[in-house]
Amino acid sequence: MTKVLLTAVLSAALIVPAFGASSNIVQSISAMQGTHAAFVQKFTPRGFHKEQIEKGVGVLGDSPRMRWTYLGPDQKLQKVFVFDGKTSWFFVPEDRQVTVNTLTEQQKSDLPFLLLGDANALNKSYNVKESRRGDILTSQLSSRI
Repeated sequence: MTKVLLTAVLSAALIVPAFGASSNIVQSISAMQGTHAAFVQKFTPRGFHKEQIEKGVGVLGDSPRMRWTYLGPDQKLQKVFVFDGKTSWFFVPEDRQVTVNTLTEQQKSDLPFLLLGDANALNKSYNVKESRRGDILTSQLSSRI
């Protein structure tokens, strides 16, 4: 069984696109439905120059249903994001508040994680590079923007 580590690097770096790599991501995500996987997300927010790194556990349901639990360095819960395909729930325990939002089609198209189930959309928005070390397949996404 191939383990998949998905590293989303939302930067402007150019990597040669590979449609086969996009298909591997879609197949891996589909195979993981109902299971959980650790994730590392690296990104640079608009207007900032310093990269941020967030880690946690993602649980994938039938696409596009998912839950992302973000953990701090001490494994303490920092935030939870749940999405059912139409509505998102965002919980930050420190704020003791849940934000509920029904997303428009435009808002959905802006969310990179929704592309993980669609190889064509993934390839359109991201350059995909894959590498393999033993039985671990790593897919690196970098924004085409």
